[in-house]
Amino acid sequence: MADGPQPTAHSPQPIAHSPQPMNIRSQLVIYNKENRLSRRLLLYVVMCSACFTMLTTAFQLYLEYSRDMATIQENIRFIQDSYVKPVTTSAFKMNEEQVKLQLQGALKLRDIVYLEVSELEADGKSVSWLFEGDPEMERDILAEFPLIYDNAFGNVFHFGTLHVGASLKSLYQRLQEKVLIILASNAVKTFLASLCILIIMQLAVSRHLCDMADYARHLNVDELEHELHLRREISEPDELEQVVRAINEMRIRMKRDITERKEAQRALRKAHDELEMKVVQRTVELVRVNEQLKAEIEERKRIEESLRDSEARLNEAQEIAQIGSYETNFTTSEAYWSDEMYHLLGYEPGEVSPSYELFRDHIHPDVRDEIEKEIQAAYETATPYHLKFRYVRKDGEARIANDIGKVIRDDSSTIAVGTFRDITTQVGTEAELQEKQAQIAHAGRLSSLGEMATGIAHELNQPLSIIRLDAEGMKFALRREGGIGHPLENDLNSVMANVDRAANIIDHMREFARIRIGYSEEINLREPIENSLTFFRQQFRHHEISLETDCEEALPNVFLDSQRFEQVVVNFLSNARYAVDRRKEEETGAYQKKVWLRLFHDKKAHTVVFEIADNGIGMTPEEKHRCMEPFFTTKEVGEGTGLGLSIVRGIIRDFKGRLEVESQKGVGTTMRVSIPTNGSLSL
Repeated sequence: MADGPQPTAHSPQPIAHSPQPMNIRSQLVIYNKENRLSRRLLLYVVMCSACFTMLTTAFQLYLEYSRDMATIQENIRFIQDSYVKPVTTSAFKMNEEQVKLQLQGALKLRDIVYLEVSELEADGKSVSWLFEGDPEMERDILAEFPLIYDNAFGNVFHFGTLHVGASLKSLYQRLQEKVLIILASNAVKTFLASLCILIIMQLAVSRHLCDMADYARHLNVDELEHELHLRREISEPDELEQVVRAINEMRIRMKRDITERKEAQRALRKAHDELEMKVVQRTVELVRVNEQLKAEIEERKRIEESLRDSEARLNEAQEIAQIGSYETNFTTSEAYWSDEMYHLLGYEPGEVSPSYELFRDHIHPDVRDEIEKEIQAAYETATPYHLKFRYVRKDGEARIANDIGKVIRDDSSTIAVGTFRDITTQVGTEAELQEKQAQIAHAGRLSSLGEMATGIAHELNQPLSIIRLDAEGMKFALRREGGIGHPLENDLNSVMANVDRAANIIDHMREFARIRIGYSEEINLREPIENSLTFFRQQFRHHEISLETDCEEALPNVFLDSQRFEQVVVNFLSNARYAVDRRKEEETGAYQKKVWLRLFHDKKAHTVVFEIADNGIGMTPEEKHRCMEPFFTTKEVGEGTGLGLSIVRGIIRDFKGRLEVESQKGVGTTMRVSIPTNGSLSL
């Protein structure tokens, strides 16, 4: 039956093109261009078969050569054991006919080509007496046996030598004949097997891969309704059908993601326009209130009664706008606070006596010295000032204020007049807007990464699938020919395992780039950390960075989105790699780039703690204080956007976790994330 869903009368039809008539030459050119993989596979099969043929042929020839050499040596020993003594007796008795018969008998042995009996003269020289065989034939192996006769009276006579010569010419001829037979038979088998493989590859794989490539070339993001179908019939789904389903699923996801992204952009644009309108309205109101306040202050100097009316109106306006006003006489130490000024600092009007010292005590201790210096500078130069700082209310709540004022100096006194406005909500709204914009920009990059990962997966999965099929085919061929346990089988298993590993990495890249909002599950933090390390282990080895990991085994599960936590780990590892590479560039001495990764359970705090430390360039106190701000970065221009840690902070806050940073310039940085095991911890 047909594999996968079939097109119906109402379903979109696959993209197709009407065939055009082509001549044989054009068809061959197209086949040559579109079936390079089949031809390459055929070439590899022929090359491997040729190598195996040469090796097996050489081994067989070596065995034949060793066996024939052993036969020659055995024949020589046989002559020594069976012929030397009879020849000695016959030669000593000068029975020439008997010696010839004996030599002719020995000459019939395999590869023995020459035998000669020589006599010893009185002066010790050896003279040929009788020989059998061709004296001109080349003798590759020579052997000599002394002729010693022992008569009945115990006398011993050494009167000559038996020379034996053997030739390897016939052995080489036999080996040549076997080489031709073996090579001819293997060539025929290789040709037939290669032809079958080529036909099978074309029918079963190549033509379907070409259909999928043609579908991908004509796929348009504006027209994602057409499904991919292969022209074949199968009994059950196979790897090609899985690829087809994956492509169709990718098409559906692309369509859904594009639609969602367009809707998100429209919503963001609408929210941005509304916020801008509110900011403009608030700015107009603030300008109007400030002008009204200035007019009322001037009116107070002229008419006391009008001043009281103006103060009432001013207090009402300040309460609406949440703006307090003050006046401080540095000469007499007298001060005036409006009712809203008291409210902003957490007091009821008249609850305390206003003074500059009391106001200074409400400035946050972290910025108190800096703000006092700016106020002192405005006092000395009698210039306007505009301060934005954190302050602490009576109940201990820390908030953010915008202080605008000026110093008025005359001959008798120096007075500071200004407005004090709480902008905590506005700052939070702006920060949240920047963070949302950063997340949307990050989502756009991840969407692009997802499309790129999908393209890479599409391009890589084709050759990976073919490599695995070829390896399985070769393994089956080895077993079919009785090659179970063959050394090549382990190599083929290794090839298939590494192909599967590469496919898993590609799938993980595609899964990592997919955006999931509001998704959480109970997981072990070791899983997303190990997934993230698959991207960086090879990079760290390439950058010569020593990576040390220490992860506890029995960790309690936490409730979060594994994919979003992988983004946190990837950001930390990427920053650590940049930091150690940068320090290596700046230092000339011996410096070892190191990164430490640690995962453990803090039982007292009921948290799972994840740490990444490096010995890189580190951060100054100011850089450490601002590293979480959107668009702030310590990297070079073009190397960072300043959004990474801001997005990471938002992700960890969604997980109800805590993010801590420890860093020292020139020493290194430690990033620590604490995730609660019971969901009770807050950032």
